Order: sequence, then structure tokens, then C-alpha cells
Amino acid sequence: MTNTKYFFNKQYYSFEPGQHRKQEIIWIVFPYDLKLIEHLKKILKSQMEPF
Repeated sequence: MTNTKYFFNKQYYSFEPGQHRKQEIIWIVFPYDLKLIEHLKKILKSQMEPF
């Protein structure tokens, strides 16, 4: 069995509170890099999957 969990490396991302369409949100800020985008998508997707 392979490990399907992804580990989040915080050194590439920063988090800033903000507002979008009158709702409080957290912006995830990082340099434009396709590898970072794909990694973030995998992390978020794995967090939404049921246990």
C-alpha cells in the first residue's frame, strides 16, 4: 500500500486574512509556480476526502 497523504511544506506559502465578496477569507500567497499550484490542489483535495 502506498501512502496517499501529502505533507504541506509551509516555507513556500504565506497566509493573509482578507475579504472577498464581503466575506472574511484567508488568502494563500505564493510565487507563481505550476508545481506549487499542483501541490496545493492535492493537499486541499486530500483534506476534503472522508476518512
